[in-house]
Amino acid sequence: ALAQKIEDRGEMIDNDAKLTGMSSFDIRAAAVALKEFQAQMLTEMQAAQKLLVVRQIEAKKSGKPEALKEMLSLQERLKGAQVQAAKYKVMPPAVERHIAAQKQIDEANAKVGAAEEQLEAALAQVAALARTAQLPGAAPEA
Repeated sequence: ALAQKIEDRGEMIDNDAKLTGMSSFDIRAAAVALKEFQAQMLTEMQAAQKLLVVRQIEAKKSGKPEALKEMLSLQERLKGAQVQAAKYKVMPPAVERHIAAQKQIDEANAKVGAAEEQLEAALAQVAALARTAQLPGAAPEA
């Protein structure tokens, strides 16, 4: 169940098609949420691991092979969940690529915006100069 929960959450950011429709902010938020969830799951799995070890020792002492077999089965399931959780310790490459591309786009948009502002300021200055001083050969405004 834990492995499936982690897989479901990780699937959201591990798919290029889904990332394309998301903003950089949303991707980063989803990645942070996944990392927090993954850390929480690892903590819970470590606690479960300790409990299983105690129960395995008790099962060995009691001499009940079915109880020991059940504990070993649970141990294998827990290991599978831990492997699944470890997959998302680092962000998937698709997320890293998308965030880097989005960052470049944001930087380019900022540069274009700054250039547009400078152009508007320059045009305003030219218009002000044209109003205050007639340039030689320029026709007066009507």
